[in-house]
Amino acid sequence: MTFVLDRGLVADRDADGLRRMQPDRAYWNNIGPFGGWTAAVLMKAMLEDARALAPEMQPVSQTVDYMTGLKDDPLLVATACDRAGRSTQFWTASLRAAGAPTAAVRSTAVFGTRRPTGGYAEQAMPEVPAADRVDRLDFPNDRIAWPASYDMRVVEGRLFGRADSTRSLTWIRDADRRPLDFVSLAALVDTCFPRPYYRIGGPTPFSTISMTSYFHATANDLAAVDDDFILVDASGKTAGRGFSDQHADFWSADGQLLAVSQQVAWYDLPE
Repeated sequence: MTFVLDRGLVADRDADGLRRMQPDRAYWNNIGPFGGWTAAVLMKAMLEDARALAPEMQPVSQTVDYMTGLKDDPLLVATACDRAGRSTQFWTASLRAAGAPTAAVRSTAVFGTRRPTGGYAEQAMPEVPAADRVDRLDFPNDRIAWPASYDMRVVEGRLFGRADSTRSLTWIRDADRRPLDFVSLAALVDTCFPRPYYRIGGPTPFSTISMTSYFHATANDLAAVDDDFILVDASGKTAGRGFSDQHADFWSADGQLLAVSQQVAWYDLPE
């Protein structure tokens, strides 16, 4: 079976080593590709190239800067290794429309080898009902395609609900039950709806500016999740003067913290 995400990430290499691909309409947002899809494009490219140098490399972190919007034009993906050591690699990648003089999106990532060490956990997974006891979200905007690619079960946090808190708790997985890996996790970390949407009565212009994800799971941890739901615990600390923040934790159903993410976003809301 070819999953929806994988069909949308197919790319061909040209003579210059660039990956050429087409934006996937299944992951369309208001006016361009969903930011999680873009993050997955860049993660896949860097991960493939990192493992070509050292097969044991696994993602440790990824930062994605959304510098300008993308349309439906063909895309070019470029990657570069800034440093490759014995236990870590540092990569950069960029995404631009074919024919455009500059990149629209850029990413940096750290890859590393995982080894047994002592450790600790200072936070436990929130206690929530199991995913099969929560109704699936019916996203109200048909013009935005990407939510249909996910099975979302909202435990807490009503979109456009004028709540006193921006916190939301949501079970989520790929709608076609694609097994979880680092590429799909790179997309999932951007599935949290904008935090201002939980404090105001309707949508407002919004765009993620920069998002950083830290991956605490290994490839084996993600393989153990398989196609099960993961729990997303997201909240924002502040919004004002045109920018808002967000923090999110991503938990496996058995209580393992798989990843955390932080982002800053631009928004517009009259006083």
